[in-house]
Amino acid sequence: MVDSDLSVGRPSRGRWERWAVSLVVAGLVVIAINATMAYLALHSSTGLVTENYYEKGLAYNEVLVAQRAQDALGWRGALVTGAPKVGVVGQLAFTLVGREGVPIRGAAVEVALFRPVAAGHDRRLVLAEVAPGRYEAPATFDLPGMWEVKVRAVVGQAVYRYAERISVGAV
Repeated sequence: MVDSDLSVGRPSRGRWERWAVSLVVAGLVVIAINATMAYLALHSSTGLVTENYYEKGLAYNEVLVAQRAQDALGWRGALVTGAPKVGVVGQLAFTLVGREGVPIRGAAVEVALFRPVAAGHDRRLVLAEVAPGRYEAPATFDLPGMWEVKVRAVVGQAVYRYAERISVGAV
């Protein structure tokens, strides 16, 4: 009877083995999930579409100086895109007026079109002056969604920059 009294308080060997196996399996599941997440992080898109971002960050004071110079010009720009659709040739127009609302003539206007979320679809357009202060060029978009439009207009030494996001619809 003494032997039976001692074994009552001790758990059986099978219960300990189940707990140990459960802990090992749980640890392996956590390791497998972490390994999967690490693989996906290393082999998927970085999300970076800006090249030379570090150098651009270092030159931020130059950006501030350029913005003050642009503000001093008093120019105003406006982008006219209509309702762009994928694969449909549309007209991209940009109007530029001075402080008194007088159209700015003779500007060299260049437009950069790019997708903020996908590299490889960027393009540049040179807009031609079709009326005083109005610059146009045909434009097509190959993917639906949000596009960044960056305009750079130069007249002599004066530089005007304009940026806007537009939505391109599916056909």
